[in-house]
Amino acid sequence: MALRALLVVVACALLVPGASGAGGRVITEHDSGKTFTVRQARSLALRLSDGWRWVGPRVKGKAVRLVKVDYFADPGFLEWEVDARLRGSARISAVGYRQDGDCNAGPCAPRKFRVTIVVR
Repeated sequence: MALRALLVVVACALLVPGASGAGGRVITEHDSGKTFTVRQARSLALRLSDGWRWVGPRVKGKAVRLVKVDYFADPGFLEWEVDARLRGSARISAVGYRQDGDCNAGPCAPRKFRVTIVVR
């Protein structure tokens, strides 16, 4: 019975817009500092680890729009669909803080995230 419930959750997650990584292109906090190019009317997925408490993400510019993806079960990350709306560029930024606050496990300095999206 537990396996059947798990399969239902996975199937539902695959039907959620953006859940499949928006065509396979997924941006994570490890991509900070990079520039991504996308065609107008296409989308990318932005996934930030839920091991951090994120302030943002925020968008500077009108080329893209972020749409939050909500899951029925916690996938271990926060996700947004990055919709390429207008030609031009936009910067997406966020600041992450350790969830556990345990500075002995590593640096407690905030993690800064920033990517540039160029829409063609």
